[in-house]
Amino acid sequence: LGGLWFGLGMLSKLSMAIFAPLVFLYGLLSAVHRSRLRGWRPYIGFCLGLSLMLPLVIWNQANDWRAFRHVAHQGGVASDGWFVARYFGDYLLGQLALVSPIVFFLFLGLLKNGRRLWQNGPGQWVDGYLWLTAVPVFVLFALLSTHTRVEGNWPAFGYLGACVLMAARFRGKAIWPWAVTTAGLLSLMVFVQVLFPLVPLPAKMDRIAQEFGDWRPVGAAVDAARRAGPDASPAFIFALDYQTASKLAFYTPGRPRTVALNRGKRPNTYDYWWTDAELVGRDAVGLSKHPDLAERRLAPYFEAVDPPEAVVLTDHRPDWNGEHRTIRTLYLYRAYGFKGGHRWVPESDRDIRVRQPHTNRGAD
Repeated sequence: LGGLWFGLGMLSKLSMAIFAPLVFLYGLLSAVHRSRLRGWRPYIGFCLGLSLMLPLVIWNQANDWRAFRHVAHQGGVASDGWFVARYFGDYLLGQLALVSPIVFFLFLGLLKNGRRLWQNGPGQWVDGYLWLTAVPVFVLFALLSTHTRVEGNWPAFGYLGACVLMAARFRGKAIWPWAVTTAGLLSLMVFVQVLFPLVPLPAKMDRIAQEFGDWRPVGAAVDAARRAGPDASPAFIFALDYQTASKLAFYTPGRPRTVALNRGKRPNTYDYWWTDAELVGRDAVGLSKHPDLAERRLAPYFEAVDPPEAVVLTDHRPDWNGEHRTIRTLYLYRAYGFKGGHRWVPESDRDIRVRQPHTNRGAD
């Protein structure tokens, strides 16, 4: 069962791979459970977990190990700087915000408990297991954050054991009700903020408004522009980033397949969902937050591009006055004669995410 959950965890987030060597390290250090490493069950469980990764491994083997290269790049393998204080500060502030301040400081209090882990008293082996699968995860990503930017959710699985350990350590103490209450209230505020702007933030600072605007009218406008083209060559829908392309795929009536013309800094799954052969010569309708893309960004892709039309994105939540404020103005582009080259191309020959550098955006 441990191996099964380990495999499911890796399918959720590849950073879960750190869990296996930490459990093995616990087995080596624990006088209570060291003998179990001489049996076959831990290794059968580990192999079961790895077997769940076979589809991912097979796909990567057929695609130049792209996902693993991407993870290595995100982990700072090709980064030039070896100590960036700002990244480390961002990591600590991100953890403090995500788990709530009091819980975070209680978690830091677990750091000093390592010296008591290998006592043979009742329950100590449980503490050792939880500590070794939680605290080192946080420390490893903290060290990594001195080299590259670490996203706040990367060490998330380490908090599973930490929450149990914190409850065992601090439940019954005066600070524990404050920790649970503040964490619960902060989480509740986030959930309420999704439905109603409890905290009246400016639109450009309101992450929830930016992510969860009312995209239904936007999708309807894109669909209308798409249907205005000749039926013999239906226009495809595009954006210049995968986030917008994904929203259009969901909110456009009929939920058509969309395209991300990837001029961004990172590859994404849209690079593999289409080939240029399926798109070359077709007209398209696209959406962007920039009003000046016709010559600046779209000229390499299309034979011609019409001037953009403005589309307003509004907040899906009514404010205190019952009105839906404007989040931003988006721009709808009608483009003609796609020339190819929708896939991501690295900016540098040193980019670890590809084995061979690309020098142009030729057809697939």
